[in-house]
Parts: sequence; structure tokens; C-alpha cells
Amino acid sequence: MPPRQFDGHRVRAVRRAAGLRQADLASALGLSKTPIVDWEDGKAAPHPDRLPAVAKALKQDIDTLFPRLSPPDLSDLRADAGYTQAQAAKALGIHRPPLSNAENGKRRLPADLMPRVADLYEVSLEEMEAAQDRSFGILTSTPHITDQTPRTLPEKIRFLLDNRRQVTDEAIASAINDKARAEVIKPATVKALRTEDLAAGKALEGLPTAAVFEGLSEAFGVPPFFFQSGEEIEAQLMERLRFLSLIRSEGVRVAARGAHKGISSDMLATVSELILRETTEPNTDRQ
Repeated sequence: MPPRQFDGHRVRAVRRAAGLRQADLASALGLSKTPIVDWEDGKAAPHPDRLPAVAKALKQDIDTLFPRLSPPDLSDLRADAGYTQAQAAKALGIHRPPLSNAENGKRRLPADLMPRVADLYEVSLEEMEAAQDRSFGILTSTPHITDQTPRTLPEKIRFLLDNRRQVTDEAIASAINDKARAEVIKPATVKALRTEDLAAGKALEGLPTAAVFEGLSEAFGVPPFFFQSGEEIEAQLMERLRFLSLIRSEGVRVAARGAHKGISSDMLATVSELILRETTEPNTDRQ
């Protein structure tokens, strides 16, 4: 099984951002508080089979919170679907050996079982076949993907729908309305927005921007700033960099939440250099 990157400090940051206590996360996972403390302190890491449950409890996309170092094999697909071997076998109405043998590269899954397992794991048959090849040590090439970075809001929504998770127009509208605490958008408007039947500016006219981004964030499990334009993100970043530079000039120490040491002088010096460069050098991209 190709490992996923587990960072206990990141789990702590995400948990705090979600307003959860360590005891809350432990309860959601059916554990005592001790393992959570050990994970976040870097003393231990959860079993790979438990990572999907951790991501779900924190309302995060598993590939974002725990990125995989290489493409998935059969055991990865099963773990991502939230099943142990025994649970998957029971759901399929079979004994464990066919799954165990395939995952360990001993004997391939019967052809008639492959579609059923794919349905259980919620992946395509092609993804199942590629994962099975990897379980047998056959490395499949990854198709070259050209740069198709989504830039507009409709493009970003379509990108997430195509590559991350399926979310209905109704679910998106509901999430936005929940954040706005009022019915500000209907599913039909969401559809018109993502299909660009209606210009983004027109579809979002009069809507609370923060609620829209937070609702989309909730629906897709990505940070709200993903939906902002590059110019908005750049402006916010520079504003925070200027603030950090001001702190340094006044000799104030600031520690990140959960940390005991102040921001290093080297980091703040770099901030000052970036701001100076930004304010003195012409930006040819904008000319």
C-alpha cells in the first residue's frame, strides 16, 4: 500500500479550525483522547485504514488532508472506501481470501467480481484494473495532463466536480443558504453558474460573497480561498505580509496559534524583502 502523508501538526490545525476539541475528534472516531494527542504531537500515526474516518470527521477531502505519495493499489481503494477486508467481504457476500490474495499480489480478482468491487469502492472499472495491476507490481503510466488550471468561479466548480467529488446543485445551494442563513440562491442558479448559461457576475449579483465561498467550501471540502480570484488572494497575502513587516519594524513578537516561539527574524526579513520588491519593481504581467 503506497503510504499517505500524515502530518499531526496539520491535523491539529484543521481540527482547531473546525472548532473541535481533541475529545470531540476522539469521540467521532470511537477512540480515547490519548491517540489523538499522540498523533498531533508526532508520537504516533493512525493506521492507514483509519485515515478516511479521520478526514471525514474533520470534513476534509482525504487526498487534500493526507496526500498519497503514489497512485492507489487495491488496498488503498478499499481503505479509502472505509472498509476493512472483513467488512468489504461481508458487503460483497464473499469470503476474505479473494480480496486478500488480490491485494497481496497472489491471485487476481475473478472477472465477474471486479465490477461489484468497483461499485462498492465507488470507483470506475478502469481505476480498479489499474489498482489491481499496481498490487501485482505492474506500474501503469500516468497520462500527461496539460495545464488546465481553473481560473474563473464556474471553471473551479466544474474542476472539482470532474476531479474531486460529485456534489449536486441542490447540495451546493443548500450549503450557501446555510452559510447566509437565508435562501439567497436556488439550485437552478447554481446550475446556470457552473454551466456558464449565466455570467458569474450576474448569477452572484447581490449575494453575500463570503457566504458563497464558505458554502462552496463546505460542499466541496476545500478552503474558501480556492474560489477567490488570483488578484483577491494576492491582495490578501500582501496585506498580511505588510502587517508582519510592520510587526518586525516595531519589535513585536508573534507566535502562530499553538506555537510557543515567535516568527523567526529570517522569515520576517524575507517578508520585508518581498514587500520592498513588490512596491519598487514594475510588474510586467500587469502592463
